[in-house]
Amino acid sequence: MQSTNKKTADFLKSVCNEIKFKNIHNDIKKELSNHIEDQKDNFVKQGINENIATEKAIKQMGDPVTIGTKLNKIHRPYTDWPILSIIAIFILLSGIVQYFMSSVYSYTFVSIYRFFIYSVIGIVMFAFIYFSDYSFLKNSSIKTFFVLLTILLLSIIKFNVINGTYTFLYYFTLLFIPLLASIMYKFKDSSYLGILLSNIFFITLMCIFIFTNAKTSIVLLSISCFLTFTFAIIKGGFGKNKILSLIIAYVPNLITIIALYINGFFSSFINCTFYPNKDPMNYGYLILLVRKLISTSKPFEGSNSTFTNLALPNDYTLTFLISTFGYIPGILIIGILTIFIIRIFALVFKQKNLFESILSFSICLVISEQIILYILSNTGVISGNFMTVLPLISYGSLGFIFNIVLIGLLLSMYRTKNVINKSNKNLSNIKFFFSKHESKSN
Repeated sequence: MQSTNKKTADFLKSVCNEIKFKNIHNDIKKELSNHIEDQKDNFVKQGINENIATEKAIKQMGDPVTIGTKLNKIHRPYTDWPILSIIAIFILLSGIVQYFMSSVYSYTFVSIYRFFIYSVIGIVMFAFIYFSDYSFLKNSSIKTFFVLLTILLLSIIKFNVINGTYTFLYYFTLLFIPLLASIMYKFKDSSYLGILLSNIFFITLMCIFIFTNAKTSIVLLSISCFLTFTFAIIKGGFGKNKILSLIIAYVPNLITIIALYINGFFSSFINCTFYPNKDPMNYGYLILLVRKLISTSKPFEGSNSTFTNLALPNDYTLTFLISTFGYIPGILIIGILTIFIIRIFALVFKQKNLFESILSFSICLVISEQIILYILSNTGVISGNFMTVLPLISYGSLGFIFNIVLIGLLLSMYRTKNVINKSNKNLSNIKFFFSKHESKSN
C-alpha cells in the first residue's frame, strides 16, 4: 500500500512541477487523486489486485509532464503587459514632473527625493497586492468595512480640520468604494432587501462626508455607487424586476444630491465655473488663471509666465505641464490617460465571475472619475471645488500609494481570471480536461 501511495504521490508531484501557479497545486492534487482512486476502484471491481489496479490507473492517466504542461496552459495567470507598460510610463512621467516642479516650487514640499521614497513604497505595495489573494473581500467585506470605518472615525477625532475639511477623507473614499461594491455582491441574492441593506452602508458614509464637508468624497461616492448599483443590477443581481431594483437603488442617492443642491452645496462650484469674472480676486481667481495659462500656451511652448506658474497650487500638475511645455504634450498625456481608462474597463468585461466583475467595475470607476475630474479642473473646464489627484502622476505620496494599490487589486483579479476559484473549489476545468483525455484514450 505504501508503494502505491508513493507512486501516486510521485505522479502528482511530477504534474505539479509543470504548473507554475503554486496556489492551485493542492486543488489539482485533490482532483487528480480522486480521478486515480475512481479508476483504481473500477479495476478492483474487475478482480484486479489493488496494487496493480493503482499502477494501471496511474498509467492510464498518461504522461505527468504532458498533463502538467497542458494544465499549466489552462490555469496560468494572465499578465496585462499593456497596462503595466502604461503604469511604468506614468511613474516615469511623474518623476520627470516632480523634478521640474521641485525647481519651480522651491517654497513647497515638492521634492524629487520624496517622490523616489513613496514611489518605491507604492511599487512594493502594488506587487504585494498583485500576487495576494483578494478573495477575503468576498466573505469579509462587512467586517473590513467596519474596521476601516472605525479607523476613519478615530482619525476624525484625532486630527484637525484643514481648509474646512479633513484632507485624509479623500483617500479613505478610494478604499470605501470597492468595499461597498463587495457588500453589494454579498447582498445580491437578498432581492430588494439587499439593495436597502447596501444603501445603509452608503448612507452611513455619506452622512460622515456631509458632516465633515468632504466635497470630493461626496461626489466620488455618489457617482460610484450610482453606477455600481446599475452595473450589478444589469448583471443580474438583486430583484428580478430590474426597473424596480434600479428605482430602489437610486432613491437614496438622488435624495442626497437634491438635498445638497438645496443647501447650496454646489453653488460655489456653479458660480466659480460659470461666473468667475464676478469675483476675479477671490473664488474666480484660480480658474481664470488656469484658463489664461491654457489659452496662451502654444503647441510646444508654454505661456512663458513664470509668475503664473509659481501661483499654481501643487494640485495643478497638468496645468503646469501645459503652461511649461505646450498643449501638444498635454494632449498626448490626456490621450494616454484615455487609453488607460478604456483598457482597464476592458478588463471588467473579460471577467467570468460576478464578484470580480462588480469589484473591478468599482475600481475602474474610482480611478477614471479621478482622472476625468482632474483633467476638467486642470484645463479650466470646471472649477477645482471637487479637486482630485491624477493617479500615479500628480504630486502626493498618499494619492500615489492608494491608487497604485487599487490598480494592483484590479490586475490581480484579471491575472487569476482563468485560475480555479479556491474558495468554491470549482474544478470544472480540470474535470473537463480529463473527460476529454479519457475519451481519447478509450
